Parts: sequence; structure tokens; C-alpha cells
Amino acid sequence: MTILSFPETNKLTDATAWKKECTYITPSMNEARWPADGSFSVKETEMWPNSSSYTFEQENSLEKPLKVIMEVTYTESGKVEKKWFQILLQNNEGVQIPVKRNHLYRINIKKLGKNLGYSSAELAYNGTPANNPWITVEDIIQEISDGNYTMNIVEGTYQILTAESEDKIQEAKFTYKGDDTMEAENFDVSWTQNEGFTNPVAGKLPVPTVEYNATTGEGVIKYQVGSIGEDFKKATIKLVDKKHGLTRNIHLYSISNVDFKFPTEITMGKKVTSEAQLTFTIPSYYPKELLPIEIEIASNDVNPIGSDVKVASTADVYEGCNWNCWFVTKYEDPSVIGNSQTITMKNVREVSSSINTGKFFIKAKHYNSNKPYKVTITYKK
Repeated sequence: MTILSFPETNKLTDATAWKKECTYITPSMNEARWPADGSFSVKETEMWPNSSSYTFEQENSLEKPLKVIMEVTYTESGKVEKKWFQILLQNNEGVQIPVKRNHLYRINIKKLGKNLGYSSAELAYNGTPANNPWITVEDIIQEISDGNYTMNIVEGTYQILTAESEDKIQEAKFTYKGDDTMEAENFDVSWTQNEGFTNPVAGKLPVPTVEYNATTGEGVIKYQVGSIGEDFKKATIKLVDKKHGLTRNIHLYSISNVDFKFPTEITMGKKVTSEAQLTFTIPSYYPKELLPIEIEIASNDVNPIGSDVKVASTADVYEGCNWNCWFVTKYEDPSVIGNSQTITMKNVREVSSSINTGKFFIKAKHYNSNKPYKVTITYKK
């Protein structure tokens, strides 16, 4: 008799390893569960906003894709209209995502134009997918839980570290709810990716550590950061609740400065109607998960056209301590990454003939050590 041993993929720690190591798909033994031959059938399942629908593993190829048919109700001026949409499980590059056991596929929708929908579910099934930059699909290791426990990374699961963090021990804070008996040893923390992010010591990477206070439900992961330069470095820390099976991956990036290539100077006329273009580039390496990017501008000489206004201190701006106003332009669409952007600047007033220069200040997260950056305005004579 031969004894066969299989990994238990229904447990969190094994499921995590399975995602990393397993590249194959195990289809259902019931052929009726296999991808359809093109015939249409639909099962009405309530999936929004707090529930899920289950499916068997499949390759999810372009030839036989898994299709999510979504019914949306629009209400405009008292008129109710229903539309159906086809959503494919694809990543942001349009590549099909294999459907694996113990994975959660979350569809995030920021905008859904009615013109992309169909008048029936069958038409949507046979029609064109509605996937676009405002519809993204996340492939997540399923958190196996009975719903009583919650583990949260306080500053988010995607974080950038810049020059001031070089060669220092950094912290990632988390909170835990649902079990007052949890202790530090109930958590496991480890590197699952480290591409030059940490410098080895005696040939080995320093292992992250975890501290936890059961009274407050607050914990902290401590990890060593290595040298930080102009090259973008990546690392991932996995935090596992060994007692109840929750997991969080914390994606870390380091670079000395997120360089938007802001100019040092722009030129514009002196009339009150005069305008000039502020052109810059959002770096191609910027993680889409950290969108939106907010570009903040403070000035007493020019205003950005079309920007929102935020009341906040400008005490860190030279001669601007009493302005207390920032103009904010937000970039949310992943298509902005790696591309040039433009903000139109306009004079606040007509400039006196005796004045030759003006100024404004720019702030952006992870840029210039989060300090305001001065841009000089040279006025045309």
C-alpha cells in the first residue's frame, strides 16, 4: 500500500505557501463544473457589498474566461434603469488571473459608465467586457476566519521609505481585535520578499520581530532597513496570526526620493490673465496601490486652475506663514504612472512692472523629504 501525502490548503499557513509555490490548477472532478462551451446560464447571487460567490479552480484563459455578470440599477431624475455588465478577472495589464482555491478575488469599481452596460444578462455575457482603469481586480490570499477576529495594518499594507529611514530600524504598527488572550508568540512575522531592501548581517537577513500588547490590542513589527539610494527596492513582510489564521502582507519600498522632476523655474506674463504650465512626471516605479497622489501648491502669486483648496498651515513655507492655504490636485487613475502631467498656473493679480520674479511651493508625499519645494516664476518683460 502506498500512502500519499497532500498539503492542507484549507489552513492559512499552508494556503500562503501554496500561493507562492503552486502554479498549477486542479479542476473539479465533476465535468459539469468545467468552463462552459459558450452556452449561457446565470445564477443570481447577492455579492455586494458584504458577501462572496464561490467557484471551482480554473485556468481562466482568454479562450475560456471566467465571466462575472453584474446587475446595476441606475436612478436618474426619478427614472430607474437596469444595466448588466461583464467583468473579467484580469490584472491591470489585462492578463487573465488563474482562479485558485483559498483565494479571494475582489473587484474594485471607482466608476462605471452606463454606456458600457447591456439591457440583459445574456447580452452582457456575449458582449464586450467593461474592464477599464476604473475597474481593478485584487488577488488576495483568503483570510480564513469565523468573522470574530480582525487584524489591521495601521498605515496600510503598501508603504514607501525614503532617505531619512536609511540604515535604521523601522516599525509597522498593527491592531488586533477579537481575542483578549493573544500574545506576541501567537504571531509569526517573516520576509517573503527582500530585493536588497535590508543589508545582510553575517550572510543572513535580520529577521523582523513582533511585539504585542493584549490590553490595548496594539502591536508593532520592527524591521531593519538597509542602504537607500536612487534605485527602487522592494520587500514584503508577512504577518500571521497562528492562533486564528489571519494574515497580512506588508509591501515595503525604499528610494532616496520619489522624484517628480518638478522644474526649478517657470516663465509667464504679467497680466492678470496670464497663464503658465507646470509640467512634471509621476515616476514609472510608483506603486499603483499607493494612489491617489496629491500635489499641493501654496503661493501668494499664482493659483492652480481647477485644484481643490485645503486649509492647512503654511508655516514651513518661507514668507508664507500666514497663507494657511494649499491648492490640491489629485491623481487617482493608474494610467498617470510613468507619464507627464500638467497643472495650469494663473496670476492672482496683475504684476507690477517693477517686479521680475514670483514664487510658489510644491509638496508631495515622499518627495524632497516631505518638505516644500520652491519654484521661481520669471515674469516676461
